Amino acid sequence: MDPLVTTTIVAAQHAYDLAGQSHDRDLQQKISEIYDLVLILDRQLGALEEENRNLKRQLAEKQKVMATRKGVFGYWFKEGETDPLCPVCCERDDTVSYLSQVQHVPQGSRRVCAVCQAVFWELLASELPVIPTDAVKRGR
Repeated sequence: MDPLVTTTIVAAQHAYDLAGQSHDRDLQQKISEIYDLVLILDRQLGALEEENRNLKRQLAEKQKVMATRKGVFGYWFKEGETDPLCPVCCERDDTVSYLSQVQHVPQGSRRVCAVCQAVFWELLASELPVIPTDAVKRGR
């Protein structure tokens, strides 16, 4: 129990006892209500302190999970891993979401985030070198 709560309960109990000596039932009733409210506040304080501890622990764990941004494409990587994380989810939402394996589609090569559906192009077909028609014919 918090020292402030303990002190308040002792003071309320002392006031209740004094009210009892004066035979003032209304005063005793009000002091009893205050005593009950202090006990309720103590329980709420305990719950908030527990929630605060849990949130601090989650925050500390989350900071350990996040990684660094590196590589040519600017993906995020967790320490010791080679699978890229979604930059959008890491930066905007502060969550860990892995990108898909490279997908080779007619437009080029890309990765997609399963969570936010962001698409990251690693190579666009339009950026590929154009091979002249004559070179293709000579290569046959």
